[in-house]
Amino acid sequence: RSVLDPGSRLLFRRGGVYRGQLALMSGTSDKPIVYTAYGEGDEKPYIQPSYDLSAMPWIWKKESDGLWSYRLDDAEYDIGNLVFNHGEDGCGRKCNRKSELKAEGDFWWDLAKQQLWIKSDKKPSSRWKSLEAAEKIHGVCHDRIHDVIVDGLAVRYSAAHGFGGTKAK
Repeated sequence: RSVLDPGSRLLFRRGGVYRGQLALMSGTSDKPIVYTAYGEGDEKPYIQPSYDLSAMPWIWKKESDGLWSYRLDDAEYDIGNLVFNHGEDGCGRKCNRKSELKAEGDFWWDLAKQQLWIKSDKKPSSRWKSLEAAEKIHGVCHDRIHDVIVDGLAVRYSAAHGFGGTKAK
């Protein structure tokens, strides 16, 4: 995590994908901190605090016919949603226990074991070209910050709010 001084500008390349939560920092009334895009074109940079489960297909483990698991050692919070093919094939249905996984795309997150379970007729990384696991965190956190400008960024695949926090000015 970097520290930004008042008046700093944090620039994100257009069309780029930036994984993890963006935690804003405070500027001053005469020197706000600016978070914005740079580069050519209209596509905004994506702040994307999700896990790309299609990036490492060898990690998927077949548990039984139609049931797969994926261990996410880095996840600190609840996995609240799965997004299939950037939303073109919808989202997963979150279940409260493994025994409820009945239909294609149903999933269960075992926080204690940091393991995602999903119902799929074939290996999930083969079934969906893009598979994002959205953790229940805000995409951009603005907790107790002030004097910032956020412009030209897109936030996607957060299972909490795109922008969330308290007591921001």
